[in-house]
Amino acid sequence: MALQRLSRGGHIVLAQKKPATWLIVPPEQAHYGAPPVDWWLDDLLREQEPHYYLALLSAARFWGSAHYAYQQLRS
Repeated sequence: MALQRLSRGGHIVLAQKKPATWLIVPPEQAHYGAPPVDWWLDDLLREQEPHYYLALLSAARFWGSAHYAYQQLRS
């Protein structure tokens, strides 16, 4: 019940359903609905798969405005 109440209030958001993983939303990030992805994504993925590879591309890079998209390997 407490998680539902906090979720309705916008204080936490569900990052992943199984297993349930919740993110605390700081007041200064409340208007975005969640903290920035680069604050929490590495911690979430490291717990699931220690040697993961993730590439995030912006829409501009995806649609060809940049010749080489930036990629970073995290291991």
